[in-house]
Amino acid sequence: MNDLQEFKEYLIEREKSDKTIEAYLRDVIQFKKYLEENEITEIHNDIIKGYREYLLYKRFLVPTSANRKLVAINQYCAFNEINTLNIRVKIQIQNFLENVISKEETERMIDIAKKKKDYRAIALIKGLELSGLRIFELLQITINDINKSNIQIVGKGNKIRTVFIPSSLNKVWRQYCRSGRKRSQSDALFVGQRGKMTDRGTDCIIKKYAELANVPIEKAHHHSWRHAYILRLLEKGVSLEECASLVGHANVNQTAQYARKTKEQLLSIIEDLD
Repeated sequence: MNDLQEFKEYLIEREKSDKTIEAYLRDVIQFKKYLEENEITEIHNDIIKGYREYLLYKRFLVPTSANRKLVAINQYCAFNEINTLNIRVKIQIQNFLENVISKEETERMIDIAKKKKDYRAIALIKGLELSGLRIFELLQITINDINKSNIQIVGKGNKIRTVFIPSSLNKVWRQYCRSGRKRSQSDALFVGQRGKMTDRGTDCIIKKYAELANVPIEKAHHHSWRHAYILRLLEKGVSLEECASLVGHANVNQTAQYARKTKEQLLSIIEDLD
C-alpha cells in the first residue's frame, strides 16, 4: 500500500480541509495499527466489517464516531485502488433531538464561573447561549461590538449576515472587558495569553466548566448552545424562514430538524400520560 504522505497529497488534491486531512491520517494510522496487531496483511470487506465491530464493541465508540473513522478508511482504500464496499454503521433516524444543553445546565456552569470570577468564561458561555453563533463567528466579535444591538459577521460560505445581540449580553461583555479581559494588541473580544482565542482554547473552557457543573460531556460543545438557541426561537413562534435567516442556515430544511422535541420533552409528555 502507498504511504501516508502520498495519501495526504491525494486528499489535498481533492481540496479536503486541513482538519479533515489531519483526522483522516490519524484514523488511518489507527487502522494500520489494528491490522499489524492482528497480523492482517490484506484488506477486503470482511476485514473492514471486523474493524467496524472492533470500533463499536471493543473501543465502545458511538455509531457516528465509528462512521467518521470508517469514512477515512474507505477513502484510504479508494486511494490504494482496493475494491471494497462503502461500509458504515447503519443508524436508525431518530425523530427527536439529542444532547441539547438546558437552561439549568448552562446556569450551573455560569454560577461556578462566577464563583471563580472567570469573567471570560461567563462572557463566552453567555455569548454562545444568547447569540446562536457558531464558534468561529463568535470569535469574530471585537471590543468595538460590545455595546451594539446588532453585529455584521461572516458566516459559512463567506456570507455576511446581521446578528442581533440582546442587552443582557451587552452587559455581560462589558463586565468582562472591565474585569476579566487581558490586555492585548488584538481587538478581538475573546483573547488569551497569545492574542485572539482559538476554537481549541474555547473548547477547553467549556469542557472545564461542564465537568465542574456535572454537565454530560456530550453536551459540552459549542454547537450545543446553537441547537438550544434555535429550539427556543421556534418555541417562541419564530417561523422556520426567519429562524434560518437569523442563524445563517442556507436551507430552511436545516432549521426544520429543530422543530422536533428533545428526548427530555418527549419523556415529560409521556410521563403525563399516566
